[in-house]
Amino acid sequence: MSPAKILFFIFFVMIAVLFGFFANHSIRISVNPEKNILKSEKVNNLVRFENSSPINFYAQSAESHKKIKSEGKKDFGDPEPRLLEIFNKESDILSFFKKTVSRFRNFSDTAAHLEQVKEYFKKIFKAEDADFVFELYNRYLTCSENLSYVFKSRSYPDTQEEIIETIDFVSEFRKDYLGEELYNILYKDSAAQKKYMVKKKYILKNKNFYSWEKKRMLEDLNSLNGKNQFSLKSQSPYEKYMDELQLNSKDFSELSEKEVLARKKELKEKFFSGETLKRMKSFEDEAIEYKRKVALFEARKKEILDNAALSEDEKNEKIKYLKDRIFSVSDAERYSRIEAINKKREKLLKEYGFNHNNK
Repeated sequence: MSPAKILFFIFFVMIAVLFGFFANHSIRISVNPEKNILKSEKVNNLVRFENSSPINFYAQSAESHKKIKSEGKKDFGDPEPRLLEIFNKESDILSFFKKTVSRFRNFSDTAAHLEQVKEYFKKIFKAEDADFVFELYNRYLTCSENLSYVFKSRSYPDTQEEIIETIDFVSEFRKDYLGEELYNILYKDSAAQKKYMVKKKYILKNKNFYSWEKKRMLEDLNSLNGKNQFSLKSQSPYEKYMDELQLNSKDFSELSEKEVLARKKELKEKFFSGETLKRMKSFEDEAIEYKRKVALFEARKKEILDNAALSEDEKNEKIKYLKDRIFSVSDAERYSRIEAINKKREKLLKEYGFNHNNK
């Protein structure tokens, strides 16, 4: 297997599957590429942040799970004091590990990857620090490896309860592998934050309640958040706007189209500046036109595919001609990208046996 599959599978499952249906509302964790993650200037010059990318791992047995859990606490204890001597206090060590995976992703197996990482750490850390960080990194990868293996036997989470149960499962699994101390350093309140976001989005997406009812539910949820004392990232104006649309979905359903457009206009003016409003209007017009073209193309494409009198070559030629006629060059490329992403998603789900029917 290529180095690209299994860690990507975890990322894909946890984001695309668990939160994919929350379009425009997913939890976003951003890393400033210009922030100095390490104290050493030499390190800062060598570290290059790239988009996270996967690497291949091999599953271990349940006996290994227990061994890793017990050895983790015995070997490392609480690694935070030592890590604070190596990294800046505000550093995101999990992001550093992910970027390291990305940096050395083009290797055929885990051993080759780890060998390159070990040499890399020797260049950017002191010798004793390099060994220490490498052991923690290795533990992080082992956890990812086994988590991907276990996910193959789990069913697709459909309901809010199933999604929250999956988040809890992942959290407990990581704690078992990493130990409580390392887990807290890498993941902190991520499980609590994700569960909060799931509950929030289920409230917002529920079309059976009016906005005033949803607001009351959100107030109750936020009071629980306050008791749990975990912080949430501030929302962008666009995220706030989309939340308001979902908050008012039932209210909008009882209004005329003209009234809905007027209410949406008020919300846009509440959250966006004049220049942003102009850009949004342009984007919305383009999106409407693109959607019209897609519907037209797919309807006529179906007619061609259903025409038994045509050979496969003739069908392909007609579809290509149709695509060139309906779409501009940029729209055609956009359609092809979306089509490729959907095919890749279906292939991954099928390959790992992780789909709606895997119950």
